[in-house]
Amino acid sequence: MEPISKTIANIKREVDFHLELSRLSALTQLLMRYPYNPFHWIKCLKHIPSLPQAPQADLSKYLLNQIQSFIKDNALIKTYSNNHQLLGLCIINQDRWDSEQLGFKVLKIPYLIAFGSNSGQQNIKSALLRQAISDCLKQCREVPQAPSGRQAVYIFTRMPDADATSINALQEMEFMPVDSLITFAQVLKAHPSPASGSSSKVVVVNCSEEDLTSVMNIAFDSFIFDRFHSDRSIPKAAADKVYSTWLKNSYQRGEILVAKTNDKIAGFIAHRIQTIPYLDLKIGIIDLVATHNNFRNLGIAKSLVTASLNYFSNQSVDIAKVGTQAANLPAIRLYQSCGFQIATSSISLRKWVLVEPESEQDPTRKGHSGTASWNSSTCL
Repeated sequence: MEPISKTIANIKREVDFHLELSRLSALTQLLMRYPYNPFHWIKCLKHIPSLPQAPQADLSKYLLNQIQSFIKDNALIKTYSNNHQLLGLCIINQDRWDSEQLGFKVLKIPYLIAFGSNSGQQNIKSALLRQAISDCLKQCREVPQAPSGRQAVYIFTRMPDADATSINALQEMEFMPVDSLITFAQVLKAHPSPASGSSSKVVVVNCSEEDLTSVMNIAFDSFIFDRFHSDRSIPKAAADKVYSTWLKNSYQRGEILVAKTNDKIAGFIAHRIQTIPYLDLKIGIIDLVATHNNFRNLGIAKSLVTASLNYFSNQSVDIAKVGTQAANLPAIRLYQSCGFQIATSSISLRKWVLVEPESEQDPTRKGHSGTASWNSSTCL
């Protein structure tokens, strides 16, 4: 594998990406080879024969559509090739929703991929990251600066914890881990709909407008392990705003259930159903679960999860999915007791990058938020 200095030099050769349809095919094939593609975890589930088996062509169509969505969203795309063989990919796109809620620019890295030996992979990934972040800063400098003349961006990614070369490359670039996420899943069509877990004293119903304030208060008291609240660089008020908006949006879509006992709200669950294009797959996602402090250890959360699984089963959902932080042991025990099994585990990492005028570049310090217009590009 060539040295990192040569790797960087190769990455800097730019081509027009929009009109190169062959590049789309090459990127799709790269993602098909990637061992941690978006649905790799399904293979880990039991009772997999009961699920619709999507042909490779359908998965390819899904991944092609995903790449086209990144391009449409003006994501920054960097690739690495050697001897005309595509071996590496890094994508950075702006997370507009997080940016709006948190009050500063948030960028995400959905893919950091390389093939070859472990040392070769890490060299490629490090070079791709350096070039991608450098281009991000360059584009930020081309737009009006904040009143102070400085602005900062928050770059976030979530990588499979088995992908050591990606994690090493990110930490080499001074990305800091902020949480460790465990994702659980279970196949629903493989067994009858679970029986209700509610006792006679607990009633699980749809959330009403009058319930919403209590739901938010429970959320603010409960969520401490998530990546927003565990990152000390994010103010608690900003982290709380994320969940406040999240819950309001979920309520408007009718996606919140509440558990009541003696007419008091004891807990809530927010869930949704995602239909995966091209794959004939419906996934029920449990986003948030929380119990009021006064009603913990009484089976409230299990009643809520059971009610959510019943709802998913009645909607012909194929797989139920839920994630929680590795530090949240009560939640891990809850999901396992409800029939979930571990599907994936990942590490969340972030980096603050300060955008300075050309004369005083120091991309490691914090700054203020700003705006930028992102242009798609690729380097081969």
